[in-house]
Amino acid sequence: MRRVPRDLLALRDGRIVPLAALAVGAAAGLASCGTTHVLTQTVTQQVTAPQPPKDVGSTPGLLRQPRQKGEFLIQGNTAPKSLGPYDFEPDLYTFRFEQYAPGFRGIDFSTDASSITVALDRKPRVNAPDSQLLVNATQKQGDNVVYVSGRYFVDVTSADYSYVLRFTPRR
Repeated sequence: MRRVPRDLLALRDGRIVPLAALAVGAAAGLASCGTTHVLTQTVTQQVTAPQPPKDVGSTPGLLRQPRQKGEFLIQGNTAPKSLGPYDFEPDLYTFRFEQYAPGFRGIDFSTDASSITVALDRKPRVNAPDSQLLVNATQKQGDNVVYVSGRYFVDVTSADYSYVLRFTPRR
């Protein structure tokens, strides 16, 4: 005849009855069900804002230079626009241009603006055989050498931002 232990936690030869150990383990497992563990972590990151471009809010370089004898200095902020007429003495001129965007930071004129297009025409906005295309470029600044003689209008047919145009005789 078999003997059934009356107490599941009773000691038998100094050991817990295996069935009692199983019951205690199951109770502990059920007690931990549904418990939520929250792990918090603090992350610190330092961010430095980029420096504004040096040309923001400043006067374009072509406007800061003193005007030379026989030189034409033109400033504008819209296109299309005909300016002049100007009477050019027969000579080679260095034509320089500079675009700028007051109030805007970090304009890349090679990608963020359409081309600046400037020509010399005898009549306002009339392209003729004696017209001269001076610039058609997507850049902030540049120059060109041109021979000019007589009365011309300076036609700015394309420019997204403000600009300075400078004609300097090469004497």
